[in-house]
Amino acid sequence: MILRLRDKYGRFLVLLFALVAYLMVYPFLEDSESQAILILLTLGIPVAGVYAVSASRRNLIIASILALPLVADYFTRDVEWPLILSMGFPMLLYAFVLATVVKQVLGSKQITLDTLFGSAAGYLLMGLTWATAYSWLERVSPGSFTINPANDLGATGVQWFDAVHFSYVTLTTLGYGEITPVGSLARSLSSLEAAAGVFYMAFLVARLVSGYMTKEELERSRG
Repeated sequence: MILRLRDKYGRFLVLLFALVAYLMVYPFLEDSESQAILILLTLGIPVAGVYAVSASRRNLIIASILALPLVADYFTRDVEWPLILSMGFPMLLYAFVLATVVKQVLGSKQITLDTLFGSAAGYLLMGLTWATAYSWLERVSPGSFTINPANDLGATGVQWFDAVHFSYVTLTTLGYGEITPVGSLARSLSSLEAAAGVFYMAFLVARLVSGYMTKEELERSRG
């Protein structure tokens, strides 16, 4: 059934929609009582990620295994899961889906709407992958990041959506300066993310231009 839906509607639009919905709605629900909606939005990303890589049975199995601890964590909120399960597996899942999506986008023979959806989803997923790494690092080594006093809302340390915000600011090389990496590993990760964001856009533009030119050449040769 998953394969039939994938062939009919494409794999990447669902993932892109899940990512955009999460990023847009999360700030409004973070401190509210609508936890059920927040959980659905959060779980929508791993489910959409599994769906996005379902072209291969092997990828489907790997992604499903990596997604299980994340799903279990949200349905057992009273259980204190080890960080390797609660944050390590989601990071591995996002990284695996990201690598699979990027590989399929850059390796596609034709530029389609699904390819464009995949390129956008890959970019957003890259930011979420690094955000998970930053959040994990802050849990393992508190003080790896510091918040500018002018932007400190009183919370203890860097919270989850602080890490998400910092990740996308770093990925796009905006550099607002609200959050600063002070630990050596934090600085290394942020530098790698900034470089990855630049290279991703460069490779993506080159691939899209190449695919468009190839299509034009094929149309001229047929005409």
